[in-house]
Amino acid sequence: MMNKLLLRRVLCCLLLLALPVVTLSGCNNSRIVDHINMVTVLGFDRDKSELVGTALYQDYDHEGKIEILEGKGQAVNLMLDAINMKSSQPIDLGKLCLLVFSKEFAEAGIEHIIKTFCRDPLLSSNLVIAIADGSSADMFKDLKGKGSEWLPYFLLEQNVKSGNAPFSNMGIFLYDFYGQGRDAFVPYFSKDGKGNIEIKGMGIFRQDKLKLILNPRESLLLKMLGGSYEGGNMAVNLRNSSSEGVSTLSLIKGKVRPAVTRAKGTTTITYHEYIDATVRDYPAWLQIRSEDHYNLLRTQLEEQIEQESLQLLHKFQRNGVDPLGSGDLIRAHTRKPFEEEKFYAGEYGSLKFRVVPHILLHESWIGE
Repeated sequence: MMNKLLLRRVLCCLLLLALPVVTLSGCNNSRIVDHINMVTVLGFDRDKSELVGTALYQDYDHEGKIEILEGKGQAVNLMLDAINMKSSQPIDLGKLCLLVFSKEFAEAGIEHIIKTFCRDPLLSSNLVIAIADGSSADMFKDLKGKGSEWLPYFLLEQNVKSGNAPFSNMGIFLYDFYGQGRDAFVPYFSKDGKGNIEIKGMGIFRQDKLKLILNPRESLLLKMLGGSYEGGNMAVNLRNSSSEGVSTLSLIKGKVRPAVTRAKGTTTITYHEYIDATVRDYPAWLQIRSEDHYNLLRTQLEEQIEQESLQLLHKFQRNGVDPLGSGDLIRAHTRKPFEEEKFYAGEYGSLKFRVVPHILLHESWIGE
């Protein structure tokens, strides 16, 4: 009994002696948050042969206000070193939420930057990539001294939650960026007349270069064709034999089921869209409780979504971009090896598309 008690005491003493060693060794690799500047947004521009970086971080010594640091370098790490030399405390990218490229930078190609950030294991897969209309430095310069709620990452997050922008993160971007038969798309930022940052649509890449910019309505149609989704509003035109008007189609949720068919040498991709929605702000002449008006409304909504979706798909063909992964669909339905370059040089332009919306309207006229 005494031997067991003695053994327990010895083990406890050894454990107590080991704890300071573990704590000290752990502290060698730790960094105190109050003593570093956590960069949350990083912008990229180009000045001749040099990269120009604009880093945004929150200064917690001044109520978390946004501060800006800039630096130049011929490589990403040299640019970050230049930014670090202008900071009173070491900069850290562990909380980086948003990576923004100027439009000019993105049009020239971004793969070398993407590869650098892919190699950093500390970066989150929730990192979002975006494009700025003009230089990122000009986009961010007015944010200095403002509260954290002005960070463009929160603007994007709010619009994704409300359904006005497609969800995107680093994982989705890399899948589309490096996957065969598909192209990546990212949010596109601009400034309004008062200098406020706003989301103006989506930027579509072909390989690693920005090729096409979609407006907000086209971006919503892209989201609706891309898979399961929730939320979003779109204006729709309504008419009968004697009147016209505008209403709001408020999307609740939706999903799409694409199908590939081949007949007489023609390949067709059909998108069956299943949409749950409500109609708001409709004109007074529309008696929505009437079965005839209800059917008229649903028919016109489905026709508009079909026509505009087809226009968007044809726009993708004309510009040689494939954000919906049509090539990937064809690859999945082909036994022979898929040759991506050959597909986009020939077959992609001759694909036929069909869009078949199925809208289920829910009551939004309670109280009438």
